[in-house]
Amino acid sequence: MTYHIHAIPNHFQVLLDDAPSNCIALAEKPVYREDVLNHGLWLVLVFAEWSARDYSMIEVALQTAKQLEEQHIKVGIRPFDEYTEIATWCADVDRPLGIFQTPLWLILYEGQLIKQFSRFCDEKTLVSIMTDIQIPVLKVE
Repeated sequence: MTYHIHAIPNHFQVLLDDAPSNCIALAEKPVYREDVLNHGLWLVLVFAEWSARDYSMIEVALQTAKQLEEQHIKVGIRPFDEYTEIATWCADVDRPLGIFQTPLWLILYEGQLIKQFSRFCDEKTLVSIMTDIQIPVLKVE
């Protein structure tokens, strides 16, 4: 499993090679949340494109996806430049108190944010968080 970051003017793109089937690269600066995120349980790494330290979490996300593949838990990897970009696809996200608190990990279930945290962690910690997560009863509107 490898990844590449493709930078073009005003846009970063993550390219995944041999990624687990439950892991996808998500576009930077989407206008709205992709429909795929509205189905199932997701762990989304939102990493700052300007933070070299955040890039190390991409490999952790890939390893986590591999370990969660049999549980049908999906993993997404998305770059961002400014915190305001996140609200276009995840309106409920809380901006971290520290202006440079990255990376962000968002847990979505059926398109709803159920948990967020900002820290560097290993795949063992992430797998534990995801397998222990309590799925909420969602409101039907």
